[in-house]
Amino acid sequence: MDIFISGFYEQDALELGYAQDGQVNTQWLDPEDFILEKQQANTAASDQKWIWLYRSPWSLLVARTKSAHEDLADFPRQWNEFQGRVLKLRHLQPNFFFLVNRDTTSARELNDSLNLEPPVSVKKDILTSPGLSLAVSKLFEWIHPSSWEVFEALEAVAWIPNGEPLFRHAITPPNVCVLMELVDLLHAGRLLPGSVAEIATTTRTAEDAAEKLKNLQKENELILLQLHQVQEEFETCILANQHMTLSLRQTQETMERARVLISKLIIMYNGVE
Repeated sequence: MDIFISGFYEQDALELGYAQDGQVNTQWLDPEDFILEKQQANTAASDQKWIWLYRSPWSLLVARTKSAHEDLADFPRQWNEFQGRVLKLRHLQPNFFFLVNRDTTSARELNDSLNLEPPVSVKKDILTSPGLSLAVSKLFEWIHPSSWEVFEALEAVAWIPNGEPLFRHAITPPNVCVLMELVDLLHAGRLLPGSVAEIATTTRTAEDAAEKLKNLQKENELILLQLHQVQEEFETCILANQHMTLSLRQTQETMERARVLISKLIIMYNGVE
């Protein structure tokens, strides 16, 4: 069986265990390629399954971090566009086409449905607070209601092994703990620039200290080298002094023998006279 899997901003799905390679051929496709190839396949073969993973746009925004060149303001429109294209494709070719909500369907549940062995070890998903995600979803209903319309359309035809699809009318207000969590996040956001600046200053101080330590180590190595050179010169001088002392002693002994000999010669000379 061939399994084709994709999703909008779902590139980590295979690492999280969704339809991993096993006794079947699992292929991850870029979202555009997934839609294009599915459009070209007029009828799905019985040995093929097409799986589209999705998450609500508010869950994605809560879980994701913004990159330097990313405009998150345009994210809801992009999400709506991709999910709308998938819904049209699923309506035209519903057979062997699975829409799977990653927020409510685990990798194990999906693998079991495909008769796949569960992965031995997978990367853990980054979980977000359900209450916080629902609170943000209400903001979407106020600011970007079309995203809710697309999401509810996905939920209406999604493969859901357990539980019920999520619709706006079924959402219950979160408790006060979620409100405090939102307040804490806003407070942390206001403190973040100062914390980043403080971390940057601390990092620069640590780098300067490391550079000074490196210079001190170089100076210490140079001093040790000079000390070794002085020690070698001192040892050389000691050896030279020892040689000079020995030579002086030998000279003194020679002079003493010469003095004795001269004294004897003088005595002999006077006796002859």
